[in-house]
Amino acid sequence: VRTGLEDVIANGGQFVLVSSSYAFMNGVMNSAYATAKAGVEAFGRGLRAELTPLGASATVAYFGWIDTELVAGAFEDPLIQRIREDVTPGWMTRTVPVSKAGKVVIEALESRQPRAIAPTEWKGLFYVRGLIGPAFDKRLDEDEAIAEIVPQAEDRAGS
Repeated sequence: VRTGLEDVIANGGQFVLVSSSYAFMNGVMNSAYATAKAGVEAFGRGLRAELTPLGASATVAYFGWIDTELVAGAFEDPLIQRIREDVTPGWMTRTVPVSKAGKVVIEALESRQPRAIAPTEWKGLFYVRGLIGPAFDKRLDEDEAIAEIVPQAEDRAGS
């Protein structure tokens, strides 16, 4: 951001910071990533507030799973498959085509929106995250599949 800051301000431009739905959902089995994406969100929101009076702006992009080779590879992992099948509602791990993610960002930039969210289902969760977050956390705390998966992942990471 620092490198392009002067040009963005001079041209009334916008930054796009890529966060994730993990910024506002429980990062079980991916907590380091979720922590980083929550930091990106906080930075983007603060940056927008600082740039707006100067005629520039920032948009935070929140994506679920983008249909890339990286995601396809992750979804082949047996532990990830188990989380998808036994823990997470199917719509939460539905992939979004790269073209759709790009379109959502372009639309947000064109109307100078503070955020771009894809897939669409995540928008509702974004707005009610303070209400549903604790309930979702409790569900994960009590989930027997998670209780079995976490030690398996730890064993695998230690080997």
